[in-house]
Amino acid sequence: MVWFGHRHPLPLILLVMIAIVRAALEYLVMAHRTMSIVESMRPLPERVESLDNKVDALNEHVIDLHEMLMQLRPLLRSAGLPGRFIESLRKGDSKENGDK
Repeated sequence: MVWFGHRHPLPLILLVMIAIVRAALEYLVMAHRTMSIVESMRPLPERVESLDNKVDALNEHVIDLHEMLMQLRPLLRSAGLPGRFIESLRKGDSKENGDK
């Protein structure tokens, strides 16, 4: 039997089968990698929720601190503390840089 100029169609059929098996194996490897990535992402919601709770708690502390400083602001200004503190920082900078 002659088929497309070849005596036997076996080599062509064998090549097609090898290509199909290779494609199937590559698909399985890709599916395994995808599943491992999905499995590693599974605990992320709990981690993000824990992080959200920590950020919310920190935010509450910052708000409380800000409110406290705003209440103390008139007292600190009357004592001249912010200005003295800034001036001492400037003097400290100039001493470190070699200025007098």
